[in-house]
Amino acid sequence: MLADVLAHQELASIVSSPLLRARETAEPIGLRTGLPVEIGERLIDREYGPWAGKSKDEVAARWGSVDNAPEIEPTQAVVDRPVAALAEACDRSSGGAVLVVSHDAVNSVVLPIFDARLDDVGTIPQDTVCFNVIERRDARWSVRSVNNAPAGHDL
Repeated sequence: MLADVLAHQELASIVSSPLLRARETAEPIGLRTGLPVEIGERLIDREYGPWAGKSKDEVAARWGSVDNAPEIEPTQAVVDRPVAALAEACDRSSGGAVLVVSHDAVNSVVLPIFDARLDDVGTIPQDTVCFNVIERRDARWSVRSVNNAPAGHDL
């Protein structure tokens, strides 16, 4: 279970998207660590508007890509809001580790911003219950690993 892996880290804080599935991931870790789970509105999943509930393949088949479909949140907005939230959470942590719980659509566009080796936006695997390790030193971000599975879970 993800809580078993992450609860043993020395966390300074936990910030979660307000969506239920993210909170259900963050709350057991908060219980295990004794840390409160802060809700970060800017970590919410991408807004798909009238395309919510449709598969990415279905939307892309009609519009050429998800980004071309009308009323879907622009990719730059999906990048800007969680990156700002992550930076603020790190600033508040006084150098301690911050656990941020968000969504695959957010992670897959944010991770390449932090690491040029991950330049194929939207194709970075982000399986359910995975975690990524990101580090910030002197305002520089780097991605240490992606799509990590808790022990005993095959992704």
